[in-house]
Amino acid sequence: GELWLQSFVETGALMCATLRVAHPALYEQAQEALVRVEDHMDDVTVPKAWSSVFNVLSIISNWETPVHWDCLFKAVWYDMLASVGDHNDAILELTRQGRFCFKFDSGIIAAFSGKLLSHGVSSYSGERICFAYYMREYIHTKCGVGTPGWSVPSHDHVMHL
Repeated sequence: GELWLQSFVETGALMCATLRVAHPALYEQAQEALVRVEDHMDDVTVPKAWSSVFNVLSIISNWETPVHWDCLFKAVWYDMLASVGDHNDAILELTRQGRFCFKFDSGIIAAFSGKLLSHGVSSYSGERICFAYYMREYIHTKCGVGTPGWSVPSHDHVMHL
């Protein structure tokens, strides 16, 4: 278990850094939940080795994902998907009141609300792995950690002339 988890340290760190920029309040709340979850466990080996503030990691290998939405999710939270491999022509489809399609090549990270936007990945050629990082609300609830609202961009970096 620990060795397997250690193989995801770099990917987890990259996804956490992306979340910290995209939704700082969610990052902080998720980090607090990760610390507090140890209080609810007899064996803390896995939380100690877990390299991400996200509490779920799904690994999708060489699989077309039908368009779906995430029902066990808060609308204000982000799914974070990372695509790796030598694949070609993969398309990430996001739908709500329209259909938006994006190339989902190797090295792409996509962040979006999996509850608000239905999403899926179409067929492609080559080898592909998608790391899907997300959170379950019941972990935050069980640990007594609040839920931040929508991400509010900071404009501190904008110069006013």
